Amino acid sequence: MFPPSAADDFVELYLWRQWVGSAVAEQVRFVAEAIRKVDPKAFTLVHSGMSSIVQDPACTTSDDMLNAALTDRYGTSFWIPLHPTTPMDFTAPDYQSDWLRRVDPEYWLHEFYPNHADWCQPPTPRL
Repeated sequence: MFPPSAADDFVELYLWRQWVGSAVAEQVRFVAEAIRKVDPKAFTLVHSGMSSIVQDPACTTSDDMLNAALTDRYGTSFWIPLHPTTPMDFTAPDYQSDWLRRVDPEYWLHEFYPNHADWCQPPTPRL
């Protein structure tokens, strides 16, 4: 299956994202079941590059709730603005943590991504 040819076709883009989210969850289910088949006591964990609430809707799709339901622990990487300027930037750690606690009360945080999605050279700190 291929994504819509234009990002302005909102319905097709929404349907595409729903399909991709389900396809990713199916892969998670397949791997978790394979692990449990070999070792029924194995602890399983899934990691998303970025949680659903901060993903770019045009190019990244992973459904936190679907994936977390298939494993013992859910984890993600964490986007934090390097130079916050808006109220949303300043609250990014809080709203992402609140969401992740909803997904998995004991979520696993793998890494922090400052300056993600700026698509520019990191700023040089003032001395």
